[in-house]
Amino acid sequence: HLEGQPLNHQLVAAGGSLIPYTKPFTKIVNIQITLQANASSAVTAESTKTPNLSPKVTAYNAAHTSVGGASVDLTIKGW
Repeated sequence: HLEGQPLNHQLVAAGGSLIPYTKPFTKIVNIQITLQANASSAVTAESTKTPNLSPKVTAYNAAHTSVGGASVDLTIKGW
């Protein structure tokens, strides 16, 4: 069955950061991201599930340029 793992206050580096989850997922089907109020210029955060089981989150400014210093809350869902 589908399970989730929340991860709070994850710092995102410029160029993105791998998500340090601990559940033994065999497939990740969804990653929900909430960008926290931060001192960086980030206005959005996006994730990738490729390569499989090594998801990465990247924060972007208004020009869609990757920036560091943002903090996010995440929930990874999979089985």
